[in-house]
Parts: sequence; structure tokens; C-alpha cells
Amino acid sequence: MLRLAQIVRRFKDAYLERRHGRVPARQRKALEAIESCRTSRLGGVRRTCTHCGHAHVRWHSCRNRHCPRCQQSKQQEWIAARLRELPPVAYTHLVFTVPDTLAQHCRAQPEVLYRALFEAASQSVLQLAQERYDIKPGMIAVLHTWGQNLHFHPHIHLIATAGGMTRQGRWKPTGENYFLPVVALSTLFRAKCFAALKRLGQDLPAKPLPKAWVVYGRPPQADPGSIILYLARYVYRVAIDEFRLHSIDTENVTFSYKDYRNGSKVKTMTLSGEEFLRRFLQHILPTGFVKVRHYGIFAHATKAAALKQLRADLQQRIQALVYTTQAILALLERITPRPSSPRCPQCGSVQLIATEVMPTDCPDQIILKPP
Repeated sequence: MLRLAQIVRRFKDAYLERRHGRVPARQRKALEAIESCRTSRLGGVRRTCTHCGHAHVRWHSCRNRHCPRCQQSKQQEWIAARLRELPPVAYTHLVFTVPDTLAQHCRAQPEVLYRALFEAASQSVLQLAQERYDIKPGMIAVLHTWGQNLHFHPHIHLIATAGGMTRQGRWKPTGENYFLPVVALSTLFRAKCFAALKRLGQDLPAKPLPKAWVVYGRPPQADPGSIILYLARYVYRVAIDEFRLHSIDTENVTFSYKDYRNGSKVKTMTLSGEEFLRRFLQHILPTGFVKVRHYGIFAHATKAAALKQLRADLQQRIQALVYTTQAILALLERITPRPSSPRCPQCGSVQLIATEVMPTDCPDQIILKPP
């Protein structure tokens, strides 16, 4: 399979030279991490198989959040943690998107737009839920900045409880097939996004923006596991999955994408290596920026107390939580099995011992005596 690191190694120098070094530090760091991931640059450990005697080196990973090879185990851990803590209630999935004109206008200061998106989406749901049901729902929001063709397309994926806590601390569900009206939600989201951008110092484009903004909403689902599994793909996904990379030559990169304007038909696109890197790097998040946020009864400051109170109110449904968790964990095990113990590439044995620490591109090596 073609690796993103191969593309970075081939075109990075030309990309940096073309821009005369005017590349943000966070983008340089991501390029260096992806290029070095699981190579001798980061060091590693030599393991010897006690069954057949074969010795091999396992190089360290970069652990950069934009590296596609370092996200699978983190995704699985995140899913398991959410399944353990989230209450057994129905959930809905919402997507908040801004017009492309506004997104392109804010590209010079993307962090301002990202913060406005989080604020506007979460506050819109909280306000409308309070007005219509007099409840406070729980929400998990994830920032997603790209489209299938790697263009700049920031939007928020948000899952919310289809119901919430009343002022008296009781759980109050919404309708089985209905949460909030998306038309009213989109109008509120538009106004709050404008207000947030203005407060954060971002001017609006001179070109008039459409009055109708897109907010997508799915009907509530009784099974929280399926929605958590869906959301997790966005939590630890990078701008392009490596299975979509088809080929690379001296000048170009070819990858596949879904054309949602043409019935989600899978097509291929060929870009110059430098243009591919430019598109990929525009999705490198600002240093320290948090792309997963919690609101309402899931807010970190009040989550423990709120969930304790909620579970007490839903005690009669605890058996459903156990069943759902077990079912989803079993499904998860089939789809993305936990990383297995290192195996000998020669005979497949797991009877390996670490015999040597391989420093980062250093001739000196630290020998570990076998036990």
C-alpha cells in the first residue's frame, strides 16, 4: 500500500523550496513527523525471537495527530472510553456547515473560524433545546476541515442526547424520531456564527452570504454505540486515508474520492505532488488546538456529577447499557481488532525479547542483556 510518508519524502523539499521557507512551523513539524514515522530517525527496539532466533527491529512511531499510521489504537481507546461513560439513551447526529465563501475568506485565520464554529453549533443546540423542551442535553462535537478532494471545508460533527436533564435533575427524552427542527437550528447557527466571528475580530466577506445555511440532522437512534462508532472515524481521521492513495510518480499523486454531487460516485483525481502537499497541509490544526469538545451535561466541569445523577434516574435501564456495550465492543473487535502482540516476521511466534535499543540515527547502541 502506498504510504503518505512516501509522498512527503518525494515532494517535501520541492514544496518548501518553492515557498522560500514561508511554511508555518506546525506544518513543517507534521511533515517531518510523517516522514520519520517508523524509521530509524526515531529509534526503535531490536527484538529476538526465542523460538527461531530471528532478530528484527521495530521502529518507533511519531505519534503526530496528523499521521495516518498513528491513529488506529487511539481511535479504539476513545470509543471504549465513551461507551463506558455515556448513558444508555437515544442520540442524534448533527452536522453544521458554513458557506464556502465564508470558509475561503477565513483561511488566513482558520483558528478564529474553528472557534466560532464550535461556539455557534453548541450554543444553538443548547438554546433551542432549552426553549422547546426546557432541558440541557449532552453533546460531543468534532471539527472536520476537509472534503473528499482535500479542499478546505470546515464543519462540525456533533452528537447530542435526544433529550436532556430538567432543572429538577430528571431525564426528559424528546420524540422518538425527532430532536430539533433543522431550519430553526440553521437560522440560529448562522446568527451565532456571525456574532462569534465579530467578537473574535474576524471581518466578514464583502460578498453577500446565503441566508440559508446547511445543518444536517439524523433522527435519534436508540443504540448509542453505532453513533459513537461513526463519530470516532472523525475524531482520529486525518485529511486523507492511505487506502485512498493509488499511485505516485516523479511529478504527480493520484488518489480516489467520493463525488457527493454525483451520487457519491467514487472517482480518481491526479494532482502535482506539491499541490497535493499544499492541500494536505492546510488541514494541519493550530498547535494545541482541541478538535473534540464536550458541552451541556457532558462538559468536563460538570460531567461527573451530571452523569451520576442521570444514571440514578435511569437505573432501571442499566441492563440495556450492559447489553449495548457488550454488543458494540464485540462489533468493534471484528471491525478494528486491538493491535496484537508483536510477532516474529520469520515464524510468527510471540516469544520475543528486547535485546537492543536502537537510538535515533546514532551509531552507538545500548545492549540489553536477555533475561
